[in-house]
Amino acid sequence: MRQAFGVPLARNTGIDDYDTRCKIVSTRCSYYDLPGGAVGREFIDILTQEVSMLYVLNNSRSHFIPHPMNTISFHLMLKGHVRAAVRWLTERADKGGVLDISTYTNDGPKTVLDVLKEKHPDPAQSSAEVFLSCSELSPLIDVDITGSHVEKVARQIQGSAGPGGSTVSHWQGFLLCYGPHSAKLRDAVAELARHLANSIVECKEGVGQGDPLSMLMYASALMPLIKSLSNPTTWIQNWYADDSSCTAKLTDLCVWFDKLCDLGPKYDHEAEAKSMFQHLGIKVMNGYRFLGGFIGDRESTKQFLDNKITGWVNNLLKLSKAAESQPQAAFAALSKSMQFEWSYMQRILPSYEEAFTPIWNTLYQYFWPAIFEEFRDALALRYNRPLLKMPANCDECGAATSLEHALDCKKGGLVTQRHSEVRDVIGDLASVVFKEVVKESVVQEANEAEGVPSLIADLSIRGVWQSQTVALFDVHVTDTDAPSHSQRVVSAILSSAEEAKKKKYSEAAALRRASFTPFVVSVDGVWVEKQTFLSNILLRNLLVRTWRSNS
Repeated sequence: MRQAFGVPLARNTGIDDYDTRCKIVSTRCSYYDLPGGAVGREFIDILTQEVSMLYVLNNSRSHFIPHPMNTISFHLMLKGHVRAAVRWLTERADKGGVLDISTYTNDGPKTVLDVLKEKHPDPAQSSAEVFLSCSELSPLIDVDITGSHVEKVARQIQGSAGPGGSTVSHWQGFLLCYGPHSAKLRDAVAELARHLANSIVECKEGVGQGDPLSMLMYASALMPLIKSLSNPTTWIQNWYADDSSCTAKLTDLCVWFDKLCDLGPKYDHEAEAKSMFQHLGIKVMNGYRFLGGFIGDRESTKQFLDNKITGWVNNLLKLSKAAESQPQAAFAALSKSMQFEWSYMQRILPSYEEAFTPIWNTLYQYFWPAIFEEFRDALALRYNRPLLKMPANCDECGAATSLEHALDCKKGGLVTQRHSEVRDVIGDLASVVFKEVVKESVVQEANEAEGVPSLIADLSIRGVWQSQTVALFDVHVTDTDAPSHSQRVVSAILSSAEEAKKKKYSEAAALRRASFTPFVVSVDGVWVEKQTFLSNILLRNLLVRTWRSNS
């Protein structure tokens, strides 16, 4: 970010040791949330130029910052994008998307552009008899689309990822959250939409991908051909857009195909139709994929199913691994998304139940034990039983491991992990409600000459207590059962920790014209009674947003 835009990601200038505080994680993921400030505005300006350059057919390239996969999947689950979260977790999110037209295919020395040109021949004049009869056509009226229309749609739009991998929440941020920069982007999007709606767009494939009228256009063009070929007592036709299929006895299938060869040239370029439909050789197969399923003999169908089930088992193993740390999210991913991938296949292939045995074995051997691991630990803690799979010794200090040691050891215990988990959960929930949420925000720079230490708050959230005002939060998780607290009640322990946080941060926060609120919680989940942000503001806004999205 410094090299590209001249400012650090945290939007704090003059940080000498910024790079040493950055943790760079290298994974194959291509997903990130756009930061605010100068970096975000610069990105919006670049995106506006990219949208504007689409008029002259310039190619654009996107550059992304990688993030850990489990964090991304949990973040997507929190926002309700269950299917997108499952695809990230099972490493399928980078499949599909936009192809580079200059890359070579596996079918020989042909580029993607060469293959696309072969699939879409030059247009030709069709015969008049192939069109539906219509006495009067409705006039074409230009559509007026402005930036205000784009803004209205952006506030209401819902959906998942597009070809570039960006979700609706990303585009809502691009179009709404960056003031005049977003306004320019909305105007550019509106201009592009007007161009596509009111102009003759030269497109060799005929109908542009994603055009909402494409299915109606295919239906209008092909209905006369479909009716001419119709013979429901002899064969059954299946048409989807420009793809067709027919089910019949071989002799009847040959009659249907000959009839299609005879009528086809009227609906397409004659030379192209002849090269496609003449009896120059037809590949005969025992089975083939069809509309998400499979048609063929038992052996071919079993082989197809085995390949699909192997992929599903691998995905379940990845989900089982994630269930060890996020059991609720993993269970939601299975019940709301992943299981429907094979339930559809079970419905259309009901006589192959034995082929799905590996899925049930994986569920019982790996997934359900990972789900119930946390439940067993909770029961053990409640009834003062030893935890399962507890190592004999601490990995760092070598002392005998116990629950108390794991909670208190600052070398190999859970002190840092439990703090980061609470911070991340609250930050993810706050990002659903508030537009600007920053983790590890610098409150005070260190000054060694004056003996002033650096202060970094766990969360910085704009607009919590007052509009456009920054609110700083810092998390403190304490073990109230530690030996040093044996003579004190829980409420007094939490209140002391809260006052210590305020004394440390309040003055520095005031110099930044920001408020400061400590998050103090025990390892057992006991909060300070005065914690109004989490109990009132955050949860109330989450409930309102959930109700609005479901109504």
